[in-house]
Amino acid sequence: MPDYPPIDYLRGMPPIEERTDEEWEDYARFVIAESNILDGDVDAVTLALKSSAERERQLRDGYLQGWAAIEDEAFAEHAERLRRSIYESGVAEVIRVDDLAVELHVGALELLAKLAEYGSTVARTDAHVDHDTAQIMRGIYAEGES
Repeated sequence: MPDYPPIDYLRGMPPIEERTDEEWEDYARFVIAESNILDGDVDAVTLALKSSAERERQLRDGYLQGWAAIEDEAFAEHAERLRRSIYESGVAEVIRVDDLAVELHVGALELLAKLAEYGSTVARTDAHVDHDTAQIMRGIYAEGES
């Protein structure tokens, strides 16, 4: 799974605190005192607070995993559409720089810089490169050079 940043509505939320049992009990006593519950059961409130924090942690993890899966699926669909369009009629004559960047899993500007390094005069991400240049870039990034 890719290194996935938190989705927006989780980004601003405070982290779920890791507490010791003693800290949970102190927090339960605080909640009871603030709620003006005269005969509050500290153990029951402690258990409820711990359970609530664990459920929140599981929900957040589930959201992040779900969004990461959606992102992976969308990327795979895009890559497959791109592959089909490129190779549908045999060998593609040209490919856009930004489409090649998606295929290679690099940023379009990074690819432009690499193209310039290898002597290409392409200056925009919506420009096209020929099949041979694209193959050279595929070879470079397949070898892990960047």
